[in-house]
Amino acid sequence: MIQNMIKEGKIVPSETGIVPEFVLFFDCPEEDMEKRLLGRNQGREDDNIDTIRKRFKVFLESSLPVIEYYNSKTMCSGSGL
Repeated sequence: MIQNMIKEGKIVPSETGIVPEFVLFFDCPEEDMEKRLLGRNQGREDDNIDTIRKRFKVFLESSLPVIEYYNSKTMCSGSGL
Protein backbone atom coordinates (compact mmCIF):
# COMPACT_ATOMS: atom_id res chain seq x y z
CA MET A 1 0.00 0.00 0.00
CA ILE A 2 2.73 2.49 0.94
CA GLN A 3 4.71 1.62 -2.20
CA ASN A 4 1.64 2.33 -4.35
CA MET A 5 1.11 5.69 -2.65
CA ILE A 6 4.74 6.64 -3.31
CA LYS A 7 4.49 5.52 -6.94
CA GLU A 8 1.36 7.65 -7.39
CA GLY A 9 3.09 10.69 -5.89
CA LYS A 10 0.87 10.75 -2.81
CA ILE A 11 2.01 11.54 0.72
CA VAL A 12 1.97 8.63 3.14
CA PRO A 13 -0.32 9.64 6.01
CA SER A 14 1.00 10.04 9.51
CA GLU A 15 -1.43 9.49 12.36
CA THR A 16 1.08 9.86 15.22
CA GLY A 17 -0.31 13.08 16.74
CA ILE A 18 3.15 14.39 17.57
CA VAL A 19 3.49 18.16 18.03
CA PRO A 20 6.83 19.38 16.66
CA GLU A 21 9.09 21.81 18.49
CA PHE A 22 9.79 23.58 15.19
CA VAL A 23 9.28 23.12 11.46
CA LEU A 24 12.04 23.64 8.92
CA PHE A 25 10.92 24.52 5.39
CA PHE A 26 13.15 24.68 2.32
CA ASP A 27 11.72 26.73 -0.53
CA CYS A 28 13.08 25.69 -3.92
CA PRO A 29 11.80 26.31 -7.47
CA GLU A 30 9.98 23.31 -8.96
CA GLU A 31 12.26 23.38 -12.00
CA ASP A 32 15.33 22.87 -9.78
CA MET A 33 13.63 20.02 -7.90
CA GLU A 34 12.62 18.34 -11.17
CA LYS A 35 16.21 18.46 -12.42
CA ARG A 36 17.53 17.02 -9.17
CA LEU A 37 14.97 14.21 -8.99
CA LEU A 38 15.33 13.24 -12.65
CA GLY A 39 19.12 13.34 -12.43
CA ARG A 40 19.70 11.34 -9.26
CA ASN A 41 19.88 8.04 -11.19
CA GLN A 42 18.71 5.80 -8.36
CA GLY A 43 16.50 3.72 -10.63
CA ARG A 44 13.38 4.48 -8.63
CA GLU A 45 10.16 3.89 -10.54
CA ASP A 46 8.68 7.06 -9.07
CA ASP A 47 11.47 9.23 -10.54
CA ASN A 48 9.59 10.23 -13.66
CA ILE A 49 8.18 13.59 -14.67
CA ASP A 50 4.50 12.61 -14.22
CA THR A 51 4.98 11.30 -10.67
CA ILE A 52 7.22 14.22 -9.73
CA ARG A 53 4.60 16.74 -10.89
CA LYS A 54 1.93 14.83 -8.95
CA ARG A 55 4.13 15.14 -5.85
CA PHE A 56 4.34 18.90 -6.34
CA LYS A 57 0.56 19.13 -6.71
CA VAL A 58 -0.01 17.02 -3.58
CA PHE A 59 2.48 19.19 -1.69
CA LEU A 60 0.67 22.38 -2.67
CA GLU A 61 -2.72 20.91 -1.74
CA SER A 62 -1.90 19.13 1.52
CA SER A 63 1.55 19.96 2.88
CA LEU A 64 1.75 23.69 2.14
CA PRO A 65 -1.30 24.45 4.34
CA VAL A 66 0.48 22.64 7.20
CA ILE A 67 3.59 24.78 6.64
CA GLU A 68 1.39 27.89 6.61
CA TYR A 69 -0.28 26.78 9.86
CA TYR A 70 3.04 26.35 11.66
CA ASN A 71 4.33 29.58 10.16
CA SER A 72 1.35 31.39 11.71
CA LYS A 73 2.36 29.86 15.06
CA THR A 74 5.91 31.19 14.50
CA MET A 75 7.19 27.62 14.66
CA CYS A 76 8.36 27.51 11.06
CA SER A 77 11.75 28.62 9.87
CA GLY A 78 12.92 28.62 6.29
CA SER A 79 13.44 30.56 3.14
CA GLY A 80 10.52 32.02 1.21
CA LEU A 81 8.16 32.46 4.16
